[in-house]
Amino acid sequence: VRDLDCAVLAMRYPVGDDFAITLAAELYERLLGKRQRLARALQLALPEALGERPQPGTPSLSVATPALFGRRAVGLALKPPPSAATDFAPPPTGLAYFPPEPERFVGRVGPMSRASAALAPHSGQTGILFHGMAGAGKTACALELAYRYESGRFQGFVWHKAPDEGSDIEGALLNLALDMERQLPGLQMAHLVDRAEEFAAWLPRLTELLERHSILFVLDNLESLLTPTGRWRDERWGHLVKALLAHHGLSRTVLTSCRRPADLGEEGRMLVEPIHALSLSEAALLARELPNLGRLLRGESEVGLTEGRKLVVRTLAVVQGHPKLIELAEGQAGDPEALAAHLERAAAAWAGGEGRLRAFFQQGESPFEAEEFLAALANWTQGLAVALPPASRTLFHFLCCLEEADRQSWIVETNWGDLWQRLERPGEAPDLAATLKPLATAGLVEARSLEEEGKEIGFLYNLHPGVAEAGRTEAGDDFQAAVDTELAAFWMSGWQHGLKAEMHGGGWLVVQAGRSVAPYLLRQKRWDEAYILLEEAIHRDSSPATMATVLPLLRRIAAETKGTKEGLRSAGVLANALLMASRWPEAEAMMRDIVRRAAGWGDFRTASVAMGYVINILRDTGQAKEALALVGEKKGYTRRAGLGPWSQLSDEVQRLQLLTVLGRYEEVLSEVETLREQMRALPEESEQEEAYIPWNVREAILNAGHMVATRLGQWETMLALNAEAAASVEARGALALEVAQTRFNDYGPLLRLGRYKEARALLHACRAVFEQEGDVAYLGKVFGALADLENRLGHGGQAIAFSDTALRYSYLAGAPEDCAIGHFNLGELLMRGGGSPEPALAHRLAAGVIDFQSGSGHLLSTRPTLAQHLASFAPDPPPLPASFDELCRMVEAVEGVRFRELFERLPRRAASGDEALWEVVRLAQEIDS
Repeated sequence: VRDLDCAVLAMRYPVGDDFAITLAAELYERLLGKRQRLARALQLALPEALGERPQPGTPSLSVATPALFGRRAVGLALKPPPSAATDFAPPPTGLAYFPPEPERFVGRVGPMSRASAALAPHSGQTGILFHGMAGAGKTACALELAYRYESGRFQGFVWHKAPDEGSDIEGALLNLALDMERQLPGLQMAHLVDRAEEFAAWLPRLTELLERHSILFVLDNLESLLTPTGRWRDERWGHLVKALLAHHGLSRTVLTSCRRPADLGEEGRMLVEPIHALSLSEAALLARELPNLGRLLRGESEVGLTEGRKLVVRTLAVVQGHPKLIELAEGQAGDPEALAAHLERAAAAWAGGEGRLRAFFQQGESPFEAEEFLAALANWTQGLAVALPPASRTLFHFLCCLEEADRQSWIVETNWGDLWQRLERPGEAPDLAATLKPLATAGLVEARSLEEEGKEIGFLYNLHPGVAEAGRTEAGDDFQAAVDTELAAFWMSGWQHGLKAEMHGGGWLVVQAGRSVAPYLLRQKRWDEAYILLEEAIHRDSSPATMATVLPLLRRIAAETKGTKEGLRSAGVLANALLMASRWPEAEAMMRDIVRRAAGWGDFRTASVAMGYVINILRDTGQAKEALALVGEKKGYTRRAGLGPWSQLSDEVQRLQLLTVLGRYEEVLSEVETLREQMRALPEESEQEEAYIPWNVREAILNAGHMVATRLGQWETMLALNAEAAASVEARGALALEVAQTRFNDYGPLLRLGRYKEARALLHACRAVFEQEGDVAYLGKVFGALADLENRLGHGGQAIAFSDTALRYSYLAGAPEDCAIGHFNLGELLMRGGGSPEPALAHRLAAGVIDFQSGSGHLLSTRPTLAQHLASFAPDPPPLPASFDELCRMVEAVEGVRFRELFERLPRRAASGDEALWEVVRLAQEIDS
């Protein structure tokens, strides 16, 4: 090849795998990543591959092995194909939102090489589906693929993990949209997902984006979105996936799922790769690298070379390339005689007998399907468990019966001795570490280090899902019941401790215990305890992820207790959860029904609590006057229930919140100080029954004072009140979302006091938390605050862009007051921007219409500002919209604004949109005259 017009890199002698892999990685990083010529790239890559001294995988001869041949070898440079011309600005974060790259990745050469080919610019395929049984390595394949293409091939990356199976998926598509907007700045999608027709009409725009740009999407864990037959539980997901695949551009989509979706759109667009077992060559390579099987292959065991190799060949035939079965066989290979006996037992369990097992050697791939692998894994697991020492078998069953998140060393250690006694095993519980060792040796359990701030804090005992399921089945119902009883007692004790220590940082434990205990309680049908602990958890953590987990549990409890008094209270907790998830219509209907039924049964405590939620719903949907009329009824229920002073104080706080919305600021601020004095005189633990937690009432009073101080421009008072509220929130160990929501309240006074640097740092920190948690309402608030900041710094264009985004999120959240504020602020920015006056006036009029219809106190500030705006056009007439329809058209030019729909939900102070519009104009002109 020396005289040929080509370039060849050849190995003149055999080399080890370690050397070959490292050399290839270093060489191509320099060729493609750093654009070096081939000769220079090889010169620099070779020392990296050799290391400082010879190793078994890189013997001394390796240095003389790589050689270049051909005329073009010296000057050859490789240039990746150019991306399509684009104005898309790739975010600088790269794969920052992706999970870490897998520490170990073995085999999968066939699927990964075909997947790499599908990612090629002109492959003709736009997607890859990795599907197969749980624990097979689908996510690892997707991550390995993404990290191989971190540089050069793609301009942008999106990672999204769908909810775990069994979670509520109603908000799943919104969470995807928020992830996409966060990882692809400039994309606007979230406001469309709840409107099927609008969403379907928008999807071609997404396809066009993928056609013009080069973006890699990885959508993980999609089985929760699919029925057992592979149909989409929400058809919008099916439309979305088809849109992601329908283009002819450079973008690609990678999906992972235990189930294969039945409909993936156009034939041939998606590469479908089942991930079950390794190929024969990959399985053999893995066996060679494992300590025990490797010794058998090298003849280093007591059975010698010939018998050792026969045993490994038999092992490969029986495990059929399944990674977990190979791992289990490795655990037994330390005792060749035991391995041989187990292999014969396991071989008999495979359907089709020796003929199908031998096909693995003939075809290089296993002929077995996922269900057959799971059955074989269960059979192998049961065989290993039978051979374990009795104490180790008990520990194995214990770990299998635990919820996955509870397989942590501190939880296992705390409960191991008590469970041993509960099971009436003889004597004291044996040492945990010694008892665990046979499980780790057998490959049934892997102990992974848990770290916090770089320090090891314990271990996570990891079990393959198929192994855990087999272990639970073998343990039996009585054993599972004992574990459920023990862990329920453990978490309820933790919950009680968290409550007592809440004001000393114990709040996180109340949340963790409430979420963790639920599965154990539900299996025991302890419905009342379950909903009480879940209620306490969501009071402290109402993030979308928590609500998605909790809602299905609360729906089940409500269904199981329907028709009973406890069922009424559990329905109230469910309705509250729906309210927290912004499902207002369903929540309001349930709450009103609960008030009626509870009062009829004489359960005035439940009636009082439910009425409080009805009042909050009315307040948040622009019906403050109607809500204020119900406060007296709520007080009556509180009194008849015999609830204590904190509950009575909470009723007063709700009244003050409504008066604030209605604009009675001085009155509220005066009463807040009175309530604060009353609060200081109250003991933390009331002698009477309370429906509300003292810290909840305290923080609500402080927030009410903060709100009216905002309206009155008392900036130092705002900072002082919020500092007290934040101290309370942080003292009780609240989670990051609640801390950020509280700290966010400081941005206003910081801006007014000219402390811009502090305000910017605060807003960016809060934004990161709100994006991470998917808090749509607070995303609207934080973008509005960023618009305010940029405006004060003289960045008018950026301020308007942020204000548009704020308004879009506010409409998505649906609170009329926030929408009115968003319109008002955008109108202010547009007026200062010096553009056409019509849009600025339209947004101010929209704010006035919302405030007027809902009876909001914001009209006190909107009205004079609007009057000044109208007067500024004198002597010419102001460019008013010709009608309400025209007003809707103008303000709905902002993406995501649904002004007409919002108006239809508001109270009817004016009978029609036109009447409301002209009444707002008249009120403004009255001031000017």
